[in-house]
Amino acid sequence: MSDTPRCYARSLGGCDSISLEHITTKGIFGDASSVVSYGMGTPDGKRIGINSAGAKILCRAHNAKLSVLDDEIVKLSNATAQHWDSPKTSSVAIDGSLIERWMLKVIVGVAAAGLIDGRRMLASDTAIHQLFALEPLNERFAVYGISVPSIVRDWNRSVSFHAIKRAGHDVDMTLFLVNDLPLLAYTGDGNPQDALRSTEPVLGIDFSDANVIRRPRAMQLQSGEVPGARLTIEFAYTS
Repeated sequence: MSDTPRCYARSLGGCDSISLEHITTKGIFGDASSVVSYGMGTPDGKRIGINSAGAKILCRAHNAKLSVLDDEIVKLSNATAQHWDSPKTSSVAIDGSLIERWMLKVIVGVAAAGLIDGRRMLASDTAIHQLFALEPLNERFAVYGISVPSIVRDWNRSVSFHAIKRAGHDVDMTLFLVNDLPLLAYTGDGNPQDALRSTEPVLGIDFSDANVIRRPRAMQLQSGEVPGARLTIEFAYTS
């Protein structure tokens, strides 16, 4: 692939000037110090600041059309950050369909930027059409909620995305942690719960007893500092 900056959505037409696209949404971090963790095939991944997680892979016109995805993940991020900062019983309503497309946006951007292994790869026209809601998402691609033991570590605003490649398989899972809320994108043929349970610990999390739910209607975060304080995330799906 040429090193000349080009928009990964150019097959749609209507491109204008190229922009610096953050691989994950910068607004997730607010004014706090920011950490992005990513990797494939390693348990801990690589940690970088948000300003280093950018590439000239999307034009301004197409970037603007995806801003609704950024807005929804920022809404989710702010709710989780508020929960960890000041634990109390609260709830937030989230459009799960937009979160699914945001996850696809990150995956497409990571491939286009060559962030994992240095190889830049363009997504298929079908994937681009799905990202821009011109076609429905592949039936196998969905957000999966994960129930795991409490994640214990120093709290800071962070996003992790970790492509998981199991022995004898292509990459068919991407784990996301948005302020320690675990979400999974899965495109494999088998059972995602069995697949995740068979992986080695990732980012310090043991998934051997994880429960995985496709398109969850609700997820909860519970505080270990304030007994009974929990954030309920209510997901709705429009497509």
